[in-house]
Amino acid sequence: MILETHDLTKRYGSHFALHNVNLQISDRSIYGLVGPNGAGKTTLLSIIAGLRKQTSGNISQTIQRKEIAVCPDVPEFERWLTAYEVLELSANLMGVAKTKIEIENYLADAGLAESKDRKVGEFSRGMTQRLALASTIIGNPKLVILDEPCSALDPSGRAEVLDTISRMKDHTTVIFSTHILADVQRVCNYIGVLNKGELLHQGDLNSFLNENTNPIWNITLNDSIEQFMEKLNQAHWVIKAEALSQNKVQITGTSSDEVEINLIHLLSNLNLHIISIEPIDSDLEHAFLNLTQKETTQIK
Repeated sequence: MILETHDLTKRYGSHFALHNVNLQISDRSIYGLVGPNGAGKTTLLSIIAGLRKQTSGNISQTIQRKEIAVCPDVPEFERWLTAYEVLELSANLMGVAKTKIEIENYLADAGLAESKDRKVGEFSRGMTQRLALASTIIGNPKLVILDEPCSALDPSGRAEVLDTISRMKDHTTVIFSTHILADVQRVCNYIGVLNKGELLHQGDLNSFLNENTNPIWNITLNDSIEQFMEKLNQAHWVIKAEALSQNKVQITGTSSDEVEINLIHLLSNLNLHIISIEPIDSDLEHAFLNLTQKETTQIK
């Protein structure tokens, strides 16, 4: 692990912003820290970055403090500087020598090669955010902290920034905080779910999806679905069966294994003509809601 927190707690009076958080960050990973507004994400990242002090608990890390870089959610630069000058200045401030070609390569990786001589005052919000990411990693940090980097971007700007973030794991470790769950599903390979200051879950993203969602399949037939729906509603391996059209059904099953084993047998026994069987990708939003609802039920 490149960084771990041990029972990290932050209290304001009687209110716990964080309570016994044990975060584990693997090297060269993109760790998505998710949770609703007010969950404690910014507080946690600020403590890791050294911008706030915890009330109790500690942090162990295999890197030095100077090897951690933070990119704010709303970066700002002097409007009269060019993109090239911003990166050149960032490298100098960090005490890192970079050649002209190296700086241009960082701009190219951020998708800003053709804008290197443009003044940043002319940049869109997405371009500014990508420039901020480039200026954050130009100092060769081993850990980059991104707090809500896409929160105020339009769809095009979000796509540009997410593409940049996804490439960062080749050079560094990233902690990516957001409440936009679709963004995490797109770029992260690990996830931590923070809610009301407590870490409810952390681990591999795909494992989290499998553990907290039910498999969904769309089945299209070249027959009437009436008899098929009747049998599905009686099946123990079906949680929900919904007719999407006259010949298309959506099934939510208890598990992928049970659906795969039983579905083919049922279709064969009914002698139905299949056009397509399509598994639907698990959705992080549903997994998050299932987990948080489960925790609320257990508390009650």
